[in-house]
Amino acid sequence: MGWFYYLAEQCDFPFRARCIAERSISPLLVDEEVKVIGEAPARECEKELFVKIQWKERQLAVPLSQLVAIDADSATEQVVEDGSTGFSEAMSIKTIPARKTGTTRKEN
Repeated sequence: MGWFYYLAEQCDFPFRARCIAERSISPLLVDEEVKVIGEAPARECEKELFVKIQWKERQLAVPLSQLVAIDADSATEQVVEDGSTGFSEAMSIKTIPARKTGTTRKEN
């Protein structure tokens, strides 16, 4: 949840963003521009970071990894880039129990 709070504290909402990848869980198309209006609820961000956007006449949450910030201050652009790549990398490291010792080890 650290990335969730980092995003919430460091981003200067609202800002414009452009879709850089289509996802089956999102209606956005590549190169579509949207207004990011805030972070999604924490319960939506347990496995991936989502942000709340204004899309057509609705507000909905989309994966941060789908977006690149435009018309945003440099700090927000950096947070979006860090959050998109850093969260994915952090989630790919699995903690699994080590055999016989009861300790844990990290596996990539």
